Amino acid sequence: MEARYDDILIEGQQEWASVEHTESVRSAGRKRTDLQARRRFQLHKEAILRFIQDTNLPLDNNQAEYDIGMVKIKIKVSGSYRMNTNAEQFARIHSVICSANKIY
Repeated sequence: MEARYDDILIEGQQEWASVEHTESVRSAGRKRTDLQARRRFQLHKEAILRFIQDTNLPLDNNQAEYDIGMVKIKIKVSGSYRMNTNAEQFARIHSVICSANKIY
């Protein structure tokens, strides 16, 4: 699987190299998004393919996003926490509640 992943990256690199990219004066300072994506795929190869080696890993991030949702709602309703310690306490309590819900 890793060899196929490398082959796909090489094919993509050759295809990206053959495509002409016209850049306007406005975007001259910005990096091309296709090059940025290619670099990210090369740099994060281990993380991208980690699910092959560890089958217990979820293929999505839904649980983490769900867990953080309560914090975001609290921030939207009240504006923010008045002190960092309050935010830390809320995070601890929320973590315990979420863990308990997963067990039962």
